[in-house]
Amino acid sequence: MAKVKAFAEVLAVFTLTFLVIFAVRLTPVWLWQRSHLGYEFINSALMFCIPVLLLVATRRDLKEYGLRFARIGRQLAIVAACLVPVGAANMVHAYVDHTSLSGSLVLAADNILLLLVLAWILKPRAPSAATKAFVVFPLLIFPASIQDADSAQHLLAIIYCVFFVGFGEEMFNRGYVQSRLNAVFGRPYVFFGVSWGWGLVFSSLLFGFGHFFTHFNPFLGELSIHWWWGFWTVFSGLVFGYLRERTGSIFVPAVIHGLPLAVAYVFFGAG
Repeated sequence: MAKVKAFAEVLAVFTLTFLVIFAVRLTPVWLWQRSHLGYEFINSALMFCIPVLLLVATRRDLKEYGLRFARIGRQLAIVAACLVPVGAANMVHAYVDHTSLSGSLVLAADNILLLLVLAWILKPRAPSAATKAFVVFPLLIFPASIQDADSAQHLLAIIYCVFFVGFGEEMFNRGYVQSRLNAVFGRPYVFFGVSWGWGLVFSSLLFGFGHFFTHFNPFLGELSIHWWWGFWTVFSGLVFGYLRERTGSIFVPAVIHGLPLAVAYVFFGAG
């Protein structure tokens, strides 16, 4: 019964969140942010705020749902250790169509390989202090990249990708969904020294399912469904889910999720 209740809650929150996002797109505020800022800040903010409000209303421990930022130096060391393989894996996006069958299969394999590489790098020890040197990478390239006429737009891209997309999607999927299902299914399996359970699998499936509807909104008559985009993001979800279990926080998966997007927006004009 507890498992059924948890599933029902997760699906209800998922449905509610997307319905609210669909409805907000009808408002002048959404149109203003899209036309003046160029990014959908409200969508990501809702994905963060709705589950957090639920957790606060039901008096649950936010730390158990990934909102823990203690030992930030160690978290940054893990981010630093992941930067090079994550950057290399994301370069594949430049050569494939992520909405096609062939591109989706390539990206699925790419994410499986990335998962294995990250698990090997991080097992079972914490990254050494030397790896923290890589953390200067974003601190160096981003200020240098915004010293031109497009500096404001580049800064917006960085804020949007890292702090809204990264933390918004990770709070919802790895913070809320994965933790909620872990509470009832447990984490009985071990992968490279990291305990995991069906919560990781189901949160990844739901993450992919959500990407089916990236350009879908019945309120606006937009009925396009991106099946193959949703397929490969399931495997991307496994990577973020592993990092959530490895660190006990959404901080690392949020940064690893948002940082490559920021690089793509700033240097390649993605979006």
